[in-house]
Amino acid sequence: LLGVVCHSVSLAYRVTDVPGAREGGLTVLSYDWVDQDSVFAWRYDTKGQKMFIFSPENNAWAAYDEDGWRVRTGVASGGADYCRDVGRSCRTPVGLFTVHRKGNIRCASLTYPLPNGGAAMPMCMFFHKGYAIHGSNDVPDDYHASHGCIRVDTQAAIWLNQQFIEKGSKVWVLPYPEA
Repeated sequence: LLGVVCHSVSLAYRVTDVPGAREGGLTVLSYDWVDQDSVFAWRYDTKGQKMFIFSPENNAWAAYDEDGWRVRTGVASGGADYCRDVGRSCRTPVGLFTVHRKGNIRCASLTYPLPNGGAAMPMCMFFHKGYAIHGSNDVPDDYHASHGCIRVDTQAAIWLNQQFIEKGSKVWVLPYPEA
């Protein structure tokens, strides 16, 4: 996969130095999430655009800046192989997409749970139809659990939404592993 995905090892760390937090009177924020640095290459040709890459095979994500440098990584969970409530696969669509809409901490699903929706999707970042990257307090690191969205730790979603992903940022969903 063009040198993007390697092998998986996770380490816990705390990010406290947010760029620009000391200038302009902004509050320094603290983010805690499980790191996935060893899964992704340090550099990737992003064609001059910010890019979020999700690896279903490794249950991991990476954020690359416009210059192609990896800035952050973390654990992610995508769409499940099978969702009992809808009777079909819920896998996250694979391919290259563009973020077209962002929400805030109160973002919620209009569809799930069935029949009326309401599932929390804090800091949602929609990249394809109703599919989004969003925060969750339940991000399994060894299986996929969603109805198709990409779940990341809520602290990571806050960082992604407020400090990294913009409308127009690219989202690349890599293939799921073959069964």
